[in-house]
Amino acid sequence: MSFTPRQTHMVPTHLHTPETVFSFGGLSVSARQFLLLLIGAALDYDVWLRLALLAHVPAGLLFRLILAMLPVALSIALAFVRLAGRTLDGWLLVLARAWRRPKRLVWRSVRFQESLPAPYRLGKEGWDA
Repeated sequence: MSFTPRQTHMVPTHLHTPETVFSFGGLSVSARQFLLLLIGAALDYDVWLRLALLAHVPAGLLFRLILAMLPVALSIALAFVRLAGRTLDGWLLVLARAWRRPKRLVWRSVRFQESLPAPYRLGKEGWDA
């Protein structure tokens, strides 16, 4: 009788934590956050270049700087702000789905289906309309 050692496997304990791309001090940045910050920086640079004509106007450089910082501020908020355990882009998705839903729902009983005109009777696929 030969003795074979029992195989052991590591059980993952961090299933709901995002993968960390890099850490800086106490701040760990996930891949999602890194991509949002990268997109915000790219949009910031694009806006800065497009507003180059404002540099010749008095106080134009300050106005150009304020307008150029809007995309990066939005990307920082989308990357790091969480409300009620949900990210801001998750809340934007919830808001878009709520706006898409119908505002009024009509209830029709199946018992009174015979009194409905023929095109509105309940068929195999649902209401025929």
